[in-house]
Amino acid sequence: MVHTELGPVKRKQRTKMSSVKATVEQVTAMIPICADAKDVCSFIRACDYACEAVDKDSTPLLVKFINTRITGKTVEVCR
Repeated sequence: MVHTELGPVKRKQRTKMSSVKATVEQVTAMIPICADAKDVCSFIRACDYACEAVDKDSTPLLVKFINTRITGKTVEVCR
């Protein structure tokens, strides 16, 4: 029987999610339309993710798009 000594394996460093940035077009496709109270929780979660996923320079454009996804009773509450 032959015994082989194993050493440490060098792995590629993983890319953290925070360092991967998406475009405004990519994240806006994931933001649902918020029209009623039942939509608010998923809408807020999607908006939070979208803000984290884009560059800081793109945030003002993203906020303008997010405002277009608010409809129905939710618009009245936001005014």
